[in-house]
Amino acid sequence: MYPVGEFLRRRADFSPNLEALVSNETRITYREYNHRVNQVAHYLLSEGVEKGERIAVLCATDHPFCTLFYAIAKVGAILVPINYRLTSTEIDWMVESSKPRFLFYDEAFSNIVDSLSTDIEKKIKVSIGDELDPSFGQIFTFYPDTEPYIEIDMEETCVITFTSGTTGKPKGVCTTHANLYHATIASMLATQPAYGNRQLASAPLFHISGVCTISAAPLFASTLVFIPHIHPAYILDMVEKENINTLFAAPSLLHLMLPRLLKSGQDFPSLKEIYSGGSPVPESLIKQFDALGYPLNVGYGATECTGGVTFWQSRDMDHIGSVGKLLVGEIKIIDPETNQELPPGLIGEIVVKGPFVFKGYWNDFEATRNVLKKGWFHTGDAGKIDEEGYLYIVDRYKDMIATSGEKVFPAEVEAVINQLDGVVEAAVIGVPDPVWSELARAYVVKAPESDLTETDVLEHCHSRLAKYKLTQVQFIDQLPKNGMGKVLKYALRKQARQE
Repeated sequence: MYPVGEFLRRRADFSPNLEALVSNETRITYREYNHRVNQVAHYLLSEGVEKGERIAVLCATDHPFCTLFYAIAKVGAILVPINYRLTSTEIDWMVESSKPRFLFYDEAFSNIVDSLSTDIEKKIKVSIGDELDPSFGQIFTFYPDTEPYIEIDMEETCVITFTSGTTGKPKGVCTTHANLYHATIASMLATQPAYGNRQLASAPLFHISGVCTISAAPLFASTLVFIPHIHPAYILDMVEKENINTLFAAPSLLHLMLPRLLKSGQDFPSLKEIYSGGSPVPESLIKQFDALGYPLNVGYGATECTGGVTFWQSRDMDHIGSVGKLLVGEIKIIDPETNQELPPGLIGEIVVKGPFVFKGYWNDFEATRNVLKKGWFHTGDAGKIDEEGYLYIVDRYKDMIATSGEKVFPAEVEAVINQLDGVVEAAVIGVPDPVWSELARAYVVKAPESDLTETDVLEHCHSRLAKYKLTQVQFIDQLPKNGMGKVLKYALRKQARQE
């Protein structure tokens, strides 16, 4: 077991000429990659950067982010990747919370940087469009490419990644070098990548999945190929152009990719595996991609677990609908009120334990204590494990609705509503009621041409579910979402309280 910086150094030594990073016309081998990282590391050291200091990065999903990630790791500082999709107010809060000494950013985000209220010692522009900023580019001329050789403890924090904030303020998750090492080994057990695997870097790098993509690539001996715009047409064009073998796509993106695959009839022989997760992946989508010859694999995890906890592979169709089996560590289902472990088949809270579990939330002891108990991370997710060890996700416990003593899990109702033609998306929450405690209400976004009514939605659901599982329907132009595209149900609950 060794710290993150060693992942790259060892791959560069073992496979110096293997292509590491591809972006437009830029092609960087592992030898060049490691040299560039070392030069940025020496620049940071020359600026007096010390172990444990935070360095924020507000950059696009492209090769400079990777260079910064490893350079920061090699000097023992802490990377704070910032989600550029957020509002300037949200970003300002994250920066104030982490108090970085330096901020690296792309010119495209200059307005955000200029609006920050937090004092930052140095703001370094990384790129201007597709080109490196001249002042940043000088680093690769004036600084040595030798190893900095800073001693790193495996339990030191390597990255602070902020959660999606679907229940309120995001929390900074402290991920250690050991966490990233073990997460990589776990994913190797599941995916078994071939040497020279060409991976489309389609996951945002400010997200834990993106961080893990960067950290795992050297150990996997993978080539990361970056794409200018995450759009279905561009993705498939890039798959063909660069002979992509694997890629990650959220369910929403898969939905958009499918029509082109179906209409064009075009084959992409290089594409061997597609990975998805982050939100429920419909069984119908899995079957459609599988029928087209593109195996679609599903993972379940959390930022606090350094990415994946379980993994389901498309060849295991007997357990479609599950999120697979545990990769490493331990997992169990408990009664959230008694903390007692539940037998197979019963729904309870998913708790996990292992070397991939984070060390705590940044400067938030109370929040850490609430979820880390005797080494077990309490996910807040409701699920069940069958007799064979396959995990099934039911919903978030915080989203569960209690109506007249009955439990309603919104995800179940939302899946039924989404079966209706004319429904774009739906979110179900509990609204206060003096008699029934809570009533289940659906907020539904329908297609512009749809004439769907409240009665249509209720009748459809009541023919498939108990009536108490949905009693109200409201149509809405759009659902409130965060920068990662996840629905903010707390905002809907606030709106309901104000009515």
